[in-house]
Amino acid sequence: MAFPKNSFILVFLLVCSLRWNAWAKVDMTMEESVEVYLGDIADIPCQYVFSEQARAVMIQWFVRNPGSSSRERIYYGDNTQQIVDDGTEFTGRITVSDIGDQEGVLLTIQDVQLTDEREFFCQVNGMAAGNGEGKTHLRVFDPPEASVIEGVHAGISVTNELPSRIASCEARNSFPKPNITWYRDSSPLTPTHGQINVVTLVTRESSGFYTVQSELQYKVAKEDKDALFSCEVSYYVPEGVRTAKSKVINITVHFPTTIIELWKESPQGLVKEGDTVELRCQGDGNPPPPFTFNREQVRMARFSASAY
Repeated sequence: MAFPKNSFILVFLLVCSLRWNAWAKVDMTMEESVEVYLGDIADIPCQYVFSEQARAVMIQWFVRNPGSSSRERIYYGDNTQQIVDDGTEFTGRITVSDIGDQEGVLLTIQDVQLTDEREFFCQVNGMAAGNGEGKTHLRVFDPPEASVIEGVHAGISVTNELPSRIASCEARNSFPKPNITWYRDSSPLTPTHGQINVVTLVTRESSGFYTVQSELQYKVAKEDKDALFSCEVSYYVPEGVRTAKSKVINITVHFPTTIIELWKESPQGLVKEGDTVELRCQGDGNPPPPFTFNREQVRMARFSASAY
C-alpha cells in the first residue's frame, strides 16, 4: 500500500519536533536556603539558562502550604503581564523583578513573618525551549530576650542523697528554638547519673515563638560553697550561632562540722591568777554549729556561733 507524499512530510516534521523538544532544556540555579531576620526583607533569586532561544517565557512562583505537600501559587508572569495572586498571605508583600543582566528573576518579600519559613518554588516554562523548576527554603530568625536566671534561696545540704534543685533559667520569645547550657564557674555541666540532672521544658507560644525553661539539679559538695553558677543561651541567626551568658549566682551550701579549733585569744603569754581569759572555738561547718564550753567535764556555757 502506498502512502501519500504529504504523509511522509507530516511524519518527518513530527519526528523533528519530538527531537527538538528532547534536546531543548533549561538549567535552573537557586540557593538551597535564604536566611533573614524577622521583619526584614527577603530576596530569593531564580536564575535559568535555556539551551535554545526561548520565544516566550512564563514564570510562576509557588509556596508550600504549612504542614502539607500541597502548593499555592503566589505569582504569574510572562512577556505581556505580571500578576501577584490575590487572597494569599503574600498578597501586597511580594514583587518580582529581573536580575540585572542575567537571565532570571528575583522574588522580594517585604516584612518577613515567622509563617513565611517554608519552601518557595520557581517554575520556568519556555515552551519548546524547555521548562524547569527549582526551590529555596526561606529560614526566619529572631533572637530571644535576655535570659533570666534564678537561684534557690534556701540552703542546700551536702547530705542530700539525690541532686537538689539549684537554679532555673529561662529564654523567652525566640525563633527557632534556643538551647540552654549550664556552667559551674567556667566549666560546662553535662547530665551525669546521680550527680547532675537538667530538666528542660519547651513551649511553643501562640505567636509562634519558642520559650525554653531549664532547671539545674545538682548534688552539692562542700567545695561548691564558693562556686558561681550561670546559664548560657545559644540561638541561631543568619550569620550562624550566637551565645548570651546570664549573670552568675552563688548558692548556700550546708555541710557538717569536721574540724574544730580551740585557742586562747588573750591574755598573751602566761596566765596569772585573777586574769580574765578569752578562749575562742571555731568549727568549719555551715550553718555554724552551737558550741558548749566545758571545764573538767562541767558544762560552762553554750553558744550558737562559729567562733568564741
